[in-house]
Amino acid sequence: MRGIRIEPTSVTIHDYADELETLQNEVGGKIDMITLPDGGVMIVDRDYMLKNYPLNENASAVAGMAIGGIALIFGRDGDRLADVPSWYLPLLELTE
Repeated sequence: MRGIRIEPTSVTIHDYADELETLQNEVGGKIDMITLPDGGVMIVDRDYMLKNYPLNENASAVAGMAIGGIALIFGRDGDRLADVPSWYLPLLELTE
């Protein structure tokens, strides 16, 4: 599934396996899923504050709350993650 990887210093598009272990490896630990106001889902490391990850300004702006470390954005199809909706691309200054 296609997702956006938001690091504190860069934003990129990647393809990911829809597997818990893959998502945990990408963000650096156990995951939290944050439902975004427009229906997307942000995946972050549940313990980013305890791990003292740097503030991720782009992810924080999208989520409307402070986010540290790496964040991933996907779409949602019922209870499953799906490809990131295209409206996130210009928001984060990305093109396909």
